[in-house]
Amino acid sequence: MGHRNKSIARVLSLIVFSFSASIPFRASPQASRPHRVPFEITNNLVILQGSINGSKPLAFILDTGASTSVISDSRAKQLGMKLDGKTDATTQGGSIEASFVKGVSLNLSGIEFPNMTMAAIQLSGLEAGLGQTIDGVLGYEVFKRFVVEIDYGSRVVTFYEPQSYKYSGRGEGIPISIEDNTPFVISKIRGSKIVEGNFLIDTGAPGILHIASPFAAKHKLLDSVPRTISITSGALLAGRSSGKIGRIKNFQVGSCVMKDPVANFSQYSSQYRRDRRKRSRH
Repeated sequence: MGHRNKSIARVLSLIVFSFSASIPFRASPQASRPHRVPFEITNNLVILQGSINGSKPLAFILDTGASTSVISDSRAKQLGMKLDGKTDATTQGGSIEASFVKGVSLNLSGIEFPNMTMAAIQLSGLEAGLGQTIDGVLGYEVFKRFVVEIDYGSRVVTFYEPQSYKYSGRGEGIPISIEDNTPFVISKIRGSKIVEGNFLIDTGAPGILHIASPFAAKHKLLDSVPRTISITSGALLAGRSSGKIGRIKNFQVGSCVMKDPVANFSQYSSQYRRDRRKRSRH
């Protein structure tokens, strides 16, 4: 298979996600035609407007890497919602307390997602990092019900009914695996050697590429990066996780090769844990 060199902007201009092929789907009358929802971009994140139980418009991050959807605990309390139970969710930099809100009705520009269960988590650290209010995060519950097309160039998310959806563009289809309700794709890092790994497709991460410390150490990836800059990060626990950023030679997904992308090499001592869920990732 030949390699195609594209700019990162072009690679990210249009992404289509279909989690629902192997998941039982209950057709909704509102899904009979494509629904187009405009979005804003903040720090490379897709921000949608939606409402909860008939509330005023709220701001949500659309996140393929979230195995469950999240609402700000303070926003849930303001809306008079009952927070059930308490648990510790592992996130980058440590653990954070979470509760659950049941019977949530989400509306995205006329698309109804009834009877959802959302995790209630403190999002003040995320809001401080982005410099704007974030009321929640939309994850797997959205992607399992629709084929979701994210057009970064036009800043529009389109939701399609999976039973009748047919892709007609010139893009390349790339197989994904669904693990813990999140999508992974086999990709390659090309430097002094070729290293293959299973990478999370994560629209909820502002950077291009995140590489976990154990994976980087195993393959000695930092040895081929001529210059790095030390950073602190952590979306929910700001400043609690350290890392190094630098440019790797190439990153390949399917036949698409991204030249000189910036990679964040996590220095977290154990396997990196995805925000809002308990699983490791590369």
